[in-house]
Amino acid sequence: MKRGVLIVLGSVLLSLVASVLLGRVALGVTPFGHAVVELRQDSSAAAQDRAERKYGNLLETTTGTLRLTAFVLDPIAAIISGVFVGFWGGKRSPLLAALGIFPLAIFSVLTYPWLWPGMLAGAFDVLAAAVASRVVSAISV
Repeated sequence: MKRGVLIVLGSVLLSLVASVLLGRVALGVTPFGHAVVELRQDSSAAAQDRAERKYGNLLETTTGTLRLTAFVLDPIAAIISGVFVGFWGGKRSPLLAALGIFPLAIFSVLTYPWLWPGMLAGAFDVLAAAVASRVVSAISV
């Protein structure tokens, strides 16, 4: 029981750290991230117009980055977390991985602006973690 709780807590921490690091990388390489940096330095209306001309519609770049986060980066963090749980979880690894990724999945659901795609993104995070943990636990046993 105690071991399972520690594995879930480790999975939660690992998923949050992986999500933050992947998000930082995404902000460094996406047009949205570059626009945010420019607008942080100068938030005047002229700077916003320059950013829109340079990077396109800022709402569309924000939505694109949100999709990248919800459907690519968070599942990668879920797989990383699932691999961690798969090494230590044994037979219960899919359940422990699902519990460990649940906070990140809830975050995906709550931050996505449309309900059904957000729920799909959260379910995909849970499924990715559970499958990754199951595969790793089957291989490592």
